[in-house]
Amino acid sequence: MWRNYGSDFRQIKVSGNYMLTRKFNAKNTLKSGVLFDQMFIYLRDSSNYNVNQFRRIRDVKDQTWLWRAFSMWQHKFTDLLTLNIGIHGQFLTLNNSYAIEPRAGFRWQVDEKQAISIGGGMHSQIQTIFTYFNQTMLPDGSYALTNKDLKFSKAAHGVLAYDLNFSKNMRLKAEVYYQYLYDIPGLDQPSIYSGINEGADFGAPGIDSLVNNGTGENYGFELTLEKFYSKGFYFLVTTSIYEARFTPSDGINRPSAFSGNYVVNALAGKEFKFNPKHTLSLDFRLNAAGGKRYIPIDLDASNIYQQAVYDFSRAYEKRHPGYFRMDFKIGYILNAKKITQQWALEFLNFTNHKNVFTQDYDKTNYRIVTNYQTGFLLIPSYRITF
Repeated sequence: MWRNYGSDFRQIKVSGNYMLTRKFNAKNTLKSGVLFDQMFIYLRDSSNYNVNQFRRIRDVKDQTWLWRAFSMWQHKFTDLLTLNIGIHGQFLTLNNSYAIEPRAGFRWQVDEKQAISIGGGMHSQIQTIFTYFNQTMLPDGSYALTNKDLKFSKAAHGVLAYDLNFSKNMRLKAEVYYQYLYDIPGLDQPSIYSGINEGADFGAPGIDSLVNNGTGENYGFELTLEKFYSKGFYFLVTTSIYEARFTPSDGINRPSAFSGNYVVNALAGKEFKFNPKHTLSLDFRLNAAGGKRYIPIDLDASNIYQQAVYDFSRAYEKRHPGYFRMDFKIGYILNAKKITQQWALEFLNFTNHKNVFTQDYDKTNYRIVTNYQTGFLLIPSYRITF
């Protein structure tokens, strides 16, 4: 069999933090802290670039530190008006890149049941570790780390929220938000590649020679309805309608790989306590979302080259059919003096809905085939707690 890719990725992370809170008086509180991550990195992978020779994508044994510090001041003008203002900073020792992020939020408790919040700020994120260590093969066969100097990806956030407590156990929350993304990794020449879409597919792409030239934006509306657990019953329903777009180095604004446009999640549960020892529980979960966006396979070109050839000119224009899944769980709990036993039976995707996983090119039959995620699955379980 022709091997075309191999990898060995390992990473160990040591983390620590220190936080200090100082309350000066009833109206003013200051919270500050320092956090660090020390990362030990071992990355080796390669892929073929012709039939007889592999190209080394990464060959790294290194370590780096990510330092973060923050300070936040809270001022209560009254019991109903609160201001939070602060600053957050990050520093990556790998390439001495840093980010300074001011943030602020304001909350108005209109009355006992209603509150309005508004907030905004800057947020930054390091690139995935393997991105920094993608290597460029030079004409003499040696390699250069052309991504190592990438800066943080950055975003400016703004959000407006409304909270309404119907009663002691019922809550409604609505939010509208906007995010402008910039300093996103991309190529120097015109291309559809953008670091915004990293993580949408499996694997670690070996894109080298990246620069921080991409932009993007996310905006949408979220609605949450929640009943807190009481009288043996709870439920939670969340809905999000959104748009996620990006502009890479070719200057064309497109939907991003993550732009499913809607997500609906619902949870509900009921417990029946027959007595202090015996409890029957029923839980339900529903997930629905817009289908995953994809880069279509060019069937004619794939038939010629006998491997999948993608039509990048139509990247992320279309989505697979929407994702839908319902789960159900029934459980029985037996409480004794020294132990608790729990039996459960989970019915995952009990409607056996076919959710698209990937599409591949079948060179044997000269066609595009669709692979689906797991269908109906029954999982029994038993747990004992001492």
